[in-house]
Amino acid sequence: MESFEVDNFRSLKHLKLEKLARVNLLVGKNNSGKTSVLEGLFVIANIRNPYWVQNIESTRNLSADRSDFRHLFYGFDTSKSIALSGTYCGEIIEAQVPIATLSAALSLVDRHTLLPRELVYYERQPNTPKNPHAPDSLLVILQTPEVDIPIGFELRRSFKQEYMELYPRDNKSRAYLEQGPAFIAGPRNLAKLLTTRSNLYWLNDELEGLKVNKEENQLLEVLRSLDKRIQRIELSPSGQIYLDLGQDFRTLLPLNLMGEGIQRLLSIISAIASNAGGIVLIDELDNGLHYSALRVLWKGILHAALEYNVQIIATTHSAEALRHLTWVLDEEENAGYRDDVAAYTLIRAEDDTVRSYRHDYEQLEYAIEHGIEVRN
Repeated sequence: MESFEVDNFRSLKHLKLEKLARVNLLVGKNNSGKTSVLEGLFVIANIRNPYWVQNIESTRNLSADRSDFRHLFYGFDTSKSIALSGTYCGEIIEAQVPIATLSAALSLVDRHTLLPRELVYYERQPNTPKNPHAPDSLLVILQTPEVDIPIGFELRRSFKQEYMELYPRDNKSRAYLEQGPAFIAGPRNLAKLLTTRSNLYWLNDELEGLKVNKEENQLLEVLRSLDKRIQRIELSPSGQIYLDLGQDFRTLLPLNLMGEGIQRLLSIISAIASNAGGIVLIDELDNGLHYSALRVLWKGILHAALEYNVQIIATTHSAEALRHLTWVLDEEENAGYRDDVAAYTLIRAEDDTVRSYRHDYEQLEYAIEHGIEVRN
C-alpha cells in the first residue's frame, strides 16, 4: 500500500498517510489515533471478508452487543459515512507508481432498506420476515478503477450466531468479493493485525504451516539470538507450543511458561513469514520486550519483511524502539534497508483531525542525534 486515507472512523475524523515504505513506524502521544490507524488499514485490506468487524471488535472486547455498529463511526455519529481508501502499487520497493486504488464507504442503514438498483449488491436472505426491532445493517460500497460500477453489499448480524452474514445475489459480485480486485494478489485476508496480547491459538496455526513447508529455521535463528538454548519448536496435537531448550531440560518447555518477550518475538516473526505478499499490522511493537531485545527484533523484522515481501506498519510509544532502529540501520550490513523504512509522527490538531509527519532514515537519525522529540 502506497498511501492510505480515512474519514470518520473510530477516533479518526480525518488522516492521510503518504509514501508508505516497506517498514513503517507510527509514533505519537496517547489518543493520537495510532491503533485506529491500524484498524482502518486492516478494514480496507480485508473489506471483502465479512469477519473483519468481529476481528477488530475482539481486540477491544466490544463483542457484547452484536447488533451495534456505532463504535466504528467517529464520535459514534452514524449520520456521516466512513470513508477508507488505499492506493496499492505493484512492488513495495518501487512504490512510486500507484496501479490501483480501492475505496470503501460504510454507512449505517435500516436493516431492510433496499440498496440502489444501479449497484451490483448483496441483500438479505430471501423470504426473511421484516422485524421492526431488527438491528441496523452496515452498507459497504466499494469503488475501484477496475470495476465500471460500484459494488455494494450489506453486513448484518445474525441473532443466533456470532458471525456476520452475506447473502449473494449474483455471480459477478460474489466473484469480486471472494477473489478481490485483479490488482491484489495473495490470500483473501491481505492483512494480519497483531494486538498487544499474544494469541497462542493463531500462533499455533501459523507455526504448523511454517513447519509443514520447512520454513521455521529463520524463526529459530531470531529466537536463539535472544536465548541460545532454544533448539527447536514442537507442536502438540492439542495445540500447545513447546520449545526444546537442550539437554539440561528433561522435558520440552511450554511456550506460555517462557517470558512475554519470547512470545511476542515469535508472534511477530511468524506472522510475517505466514503472510507472504501481504501486510502485517503490529500494535505496540515492543510490548513485553526488554530494550536489549529491540536490536534483535528490528534485524528480524527488516530481514523477514524483505524475504517474504511483507509490508509492516507498527505503532510504538518507546523512544528506545526508535533509537535501536536507527542503530541497526547505521550498521553497514543493514545499509540496504535504509530506503525501506519510514516513521510517521501523528499529531491531533485543534479541529480533531490527525496530521502525519513523515521521517525517512536520515531525518529520523538526525532528530534522535540532536535530541529532537519525534514522538510529539
